Amino acid sequence: MVSKQAQQYLIGYIFKPTHNEVHYVRKEATGDLRRSYSHNFTTDRSDELKASSDLEKAKNQIVKLVNKFHDDIEYTFTPVLINAANNTFQRYLEGKWLDEAITPFIKGSEE
Repeated sequence: MVSKQAQQYLIGYIFKPTHNEVHYVRKEATGDLRRSYSHNFTTDRSDELKASSDLEKAKNQIVKLVNKFHDDIEYTFTPVLINAANNTFQRYLEGKWLDEAITPFIKGSEE
């Protein structure tokens, strides 16, 4: 019997649709935004991140979480879904997921 590993998705957000530095949701995140940023989010891919093989569940989780954020004059917090297999993300804008594959900024890769 051939074992087929399920596709894994990570969830996060970017500060603006034009940004590419992802703030990933940590594995132990509760969604309680009264807790510190560092409890719920990280920009470090080597941390324990929340992953899901259920695409629709992952999409719904991050949209619901980002909708809790307070409005900000400077930022347009944008939910993203990261394909863990190829390390690209797609954005959720104007009520829909865009058909795209953007490579996220990774700290330490800039030269």
